[in-house]
Formats: sequence, structure tokens, C-alpha cells
Amino acid sequence: MYVHIFSEIERPEEILWVNEGSPTMQLFELDPHFLVCEKSLQSEIHREVETLVQAQGLKFLCPKCFTRNNGSVGTHAIVCWSRSRGAPDTASPKGGRWRFSGTGFYDLSLDAETFMGASSIALNGGCCWHGYITDGSVIDA
Repeated sequence: MYVHIFSEIERPEEILWVNEGSPTMQLFELDPHFLVCEKSLQSEIHREVETLVQAQGLKFLCPKCFTRNNGSVGTHAIVCWSRSRGAPDTASPKGGRWRFSGTGFYDLSLDAETFMGASSIALNGGCCWHGYITDGSVIDA
């Protein structure tokens, strides 16, 4: 269950180009939302919040499937949690945890939360997307 409690953000119409002329997708293009994880006796609820300051996690559309599907229809979401922001280890999906830095979607970076952790986001099933979020850019690994 997702609760929408914030207004639409203006999104600039620009694509950045990086090495080898490949386009870099911007996080704001992937319908991102900040999340908190709330536990009740019988369920886990991921509730959307307005700002990074409030957030324990991030949900965004998969960049690989977004490109393949030419948009959001048929594209699954990716959820990343931050233990240092209070997300419980039991929050789904389990596995990797990241440290969030920045002020919002336009400059957000996800870095390894522990010394042995990974900065990259790697899906082990489905489309198997693997990449990074750095300064608001979503970059394939």
C-alpha cells in the first residue's frame, strides 16, 4: 500500500551525456518516491514521504525495463533501503543497504553503508539490472 502525500515535482527536460556518448538516465525520470517502512503485527507498509530527510528508502522504476518498455507501462519498481536512516533489516526487499546523500532526487547518491557493502544496485532475478545512482544520475554498471 502506497500513500501519496506530496505534490508533483517539476522535471527538467534534459539528458546528460557521459563517456562514450551513452545517455545517462536521470533519477527524476523514473518516477522516484522516498519511503518509510512501517511494521504492524501482520504486515509491512511502505509509505511514501515527501523529503529525503524523512526517508528510510527509495523506490524508482527500473531503468533497464523503462527503456525496453518505452516508459512506465510494464516496468517494475526497485526499492533500496538505508539502515542508517532507520530502515529495519527485515524491510523487503532484504539484502543490500545503502547510505543516501544529497538533498533530493536531482542530486541523490547511494553509497555503500558498510565497509564491505556495495555501492551498486544489482538485481539477482528478472531483468538483472545492475547500476549506480550518483548525483541524481542512474548509470548502468
